[in-house]
Amino acid sequence: MVRALQEEEGFDDPPRRATVELTSTDLAKKTVVSFVTSVTPSFFEILGLDAGLLAVDPTACLDNPGYTAAAACVKELRTVNDFPERGFALMQVNLALTKNEEQRQFLLQVVEEHRRKYPDARKATVTVN
Repeated sequence: MVRALQEEEGFDDPPRRATVELTSTDLAKKTVVSFVTSVTPSFFEILGLDAGLLAVDPTACLDNPGYTAAAACVKELRTVNDFPERGFALMQVNLALTKNEEQRQFLLQVVEEHRRKYPDARKATVTVN
């Protein structure tokens, strides 16, 4: 990651959110460098961590108090996987709305069509159409 930032191999105009095709044959070929962008250092800024850790030799990191503090901070971060969580929430609502399996399936189709029509959850998208 450090080498990619130094050599500027990362994207100049990174996507807002990383997307990875799990079925892609290229996935096995990807390395950390594939996910480094020009905004990667902002990760440290957002968390209030010392970005100077990128310059420290990885073999000396365990003795570095800044590294141990940063590692503790990162371990406390919660990972959120929005897509499955939304699906689970939808199914909970779906189960509460009806006991009829045919109605459940219809409701899921309506939601799927709505998501296709309005791909992002922004007010501007809904009001324009």
